Amino acid sequence: MLDTALQSISFFNRSRARGRCFFIAQALCGLFLFALINPAAAAESARAKRVLMVSTGSRFSIAFPILEQNAVDKLRQIHPTDLDFYSEYLDIIRFSSDKNHRIFRDYLRDKYADDVPDLIILFYAGNLSIAQKALAQLFPATPVIVAGVTEEDLPTGPLGERATGIAQRVDADGTMKLILQLQPDVKRIVVIGGTTEVDQAVINRVVQAANSFRDKIEFELWNNRSIDEILNGVKSLPPETAIFFTRMFRDGAGQAVISANTAQSIGKAANVPVYALTDAALGSGIVGGSVSDIARLGRRAGEVAHDVLSGTNPAAIPLEILSQGTPIFDWRALKRWNISEQQLPAGSVVRFRPNTFWDQYKWLIIAVLSICLMEAALIQVLLRERRRRRLAQSSLEQRLRLEQLASEL
Repeated sequence: MLDTALQSISFFNRSRARGRCFFIAQALCGLFLFALINPAAAAESARAKRVLMVSTGSRFSIAFPILEQNAVDKLRQIHPTDLDFYSEYLDIIRFSSDKNHRIFRDYLRDKYADDVPDLIILFYAGNLSIAQKALAQLFPATPVIVAGVTEEDLPTGPLGERATGIAQRVDADGTMKLILQLQPDVKRIVVIGGTTEVDQAVINRVVQAANSFRDKIEFELWNNRSIDEILNGVKSLPPETAIFFTRMFRDGAGQAVISANTAQSIGKAANVPVYALTDAALGSGIVGGSVSDIARLGRRAGEVAHDVLSGTNPAAIPLEILSQGTPIFDWRALKRWNISEQQLPAGSVVRFRPNTFWDQYKWLIIAVLSICLMEAALIQVLLRERRRRRLAQSSLEQRLRLEQLASEL
């Protein structure tokens, strides 16, 4: 009986040992598999997020690079992790054929096949549906933020619930009122625009706003003229006239152009004040207006991008429609047309104001004045010490003379 019990205990111990060995073997296998899988997961989690910025316009347009750069700067400022940025300019407004759209789509598909972006920011000026359709086909799982200056409705369209965005409307009524405020004697406004669908949408908004002022102002629409005809025409307009530039991506002769560049050319050539609807047109003679602040729109896109990259569902972020413009003016144009800054509405932004002597050398002046004050203080201390020593020496000499006199007496 004792032998049987001892055999049973021995068998039990061997079974426990085999169980422990089996458990250890399983743990080692698990660790081995974890070691194989974990580096890939760790590398994926440590990888910088890819942000692809797609602009429907040209790289040489003024507005699109401003939008892009401000969005990048804002993201770098507020997002805690590293980001990799990619940039593409499709220029689908000037190259509007289906053939070119197919070329752009194939180019994006092949280029980003192995580097699918984690977020897409789409900057546009009209023709939103074309770019949305392409992105929905190429990147079916990537969230998209749309941001642009447009009169279109802002549907998510084929992008569904993984898209959100911002749309800046033109403030045609606000700019019209500013023209009358800055030029109270104006009797005629020439409205200049282009022939694309995007151009016509803005012209319609301006014509609609003009209906409220037709009893005071005569309006003339130049939307079917070539660039050369427009530049020649604005050189000899009669007094008490203003020019209202809307938008132009194609002129009346069918030539594709860059809208902001065209506005600046008109601003240089015109013999009367020129007003616009976006601050990208300022810098070469345009007075200003109640304009779209392109830099601010880019920064707002960067803020929304930060929310999405931080885990917010795009469907939970409502689409933003910005309808008010910002009163922004070119200081040089104001001086050219003798428009006083006192006439500007409260809160106006005046750009291109030349720096004063104080603005240019403020810190140098402060440094020199600080050194001069320190030297003056030091000189004052030294003079005071010198005077104290002289008084002490005079007192000592007087006392010595008194002592000598007393000794002699």
